[in-house]
Amino acid sequence: MKHKNLLITTVLAIALFIASANNVTAQSYRNALGFRVGSPFGMTFKHLFNEHSGLELIVGARGRSAEVIGLYEYHIYPAKKAPQFDLYFGGGAHVGFYGPRAKGKDRGPFYSGNPYWSRDEAYVGVGLDGIVGCSYTFKNAPVNLGIDYKPAISLNSYVGYLRGDLAISVRFVLN
Repeated sequence: MKHKNLLITTVLAIALFIASANNVTAQSYRNALGFRVGSPFGMTFKHLFNEHSGLELIVGARGRSAEVIGLYEYHIYPAKKAPQFDLYFGGGAHVGFYGPRAKGKDRGPFYSGNPYWSRDEAYVGVGLDGIVGCSYTFKNAPVNLGIDYKPAISLNSYVGYLRGDLAISVRFVLN
């Protein structure tokens, strides 16, 4: 729990620092903070540097673990009549703090062979992440909704283990 509180505090401090940075004019928001429902479940902060590039930070949890993910994203606005709709893709990295499985418990066939859930000891994992998704920012409300798919590959523990995460994000536009 101490790790999760430290991670959340760190992300919020970074978010406030970035929020005080330079202006962006082409998209409908510059900074947005919200919740991510899916895997990992947690908080998401998005900062758009300009019309096409942005940074997303995700602090989340899954089972007995916590992760911090940083992603650079490239945004495309395909509908000229709806500039509040965008598609994005990009990549970044994650660091995860994974706890041991519950002693004496079989996690079932869904988790069988999944190294993130079947270890008997805690460990720290590092890896690379990709992301592809779309989002919509409402014109008359400070809300941004997004859905994305985020594959990740491990670089230290279980090198080459690939997983994919699907999530929906609800962000509140700060400015």
